[in-house]
Amino acid sequence: MYPVEPGYASVDLSKAVKLKDVVFRVKSRNVEWITMALQTITPEHQDLRQITIYGHFDFAVTKAVANIAQTVGERALRQWSGLDRVLARFWESRSIRPKVIWRAPTVKKRKMRDCVGCLLPVTTRRGLVDLVD
Repeated sequence: MYPVEPGYASVDLSKAVKLKDVVFRVKSRNVEWITMALQTITPEHQDLRQITIYGHFDFAVTKAVANIAQTVGERALRQWSGLDRVLARFWESRSIRPKVIWRAPTVKKRKMRDCVGCLLPVTTRRGLVDLVD
């Protein structure tokens, strides 16, 4: 699923009755649409087993991990924080361990882990997210 830029279309998953895997592809720093889509998943989605987020970090973001808020912007950081809370709730309520797959070919794995840790601090700190490069 891709958002429509500069605005984005809302995604309502409540009608997807046989939903098993949800895959999102991040094309920008805007992730609010993912949070909103995940919030449309209902208790009736009992077959849901996996949430995967594919993303691509530009080098500027991964280089500035120490000051990630300034690099991505406060608005984007708040969106990532909201997504982080929703992903943590999916673990707590359904034991769904989200998978985050990032493409940054020139960045070392440790730097990527640090970067994702800044954007998704709760799920990363608690070991609730699988980071795949």
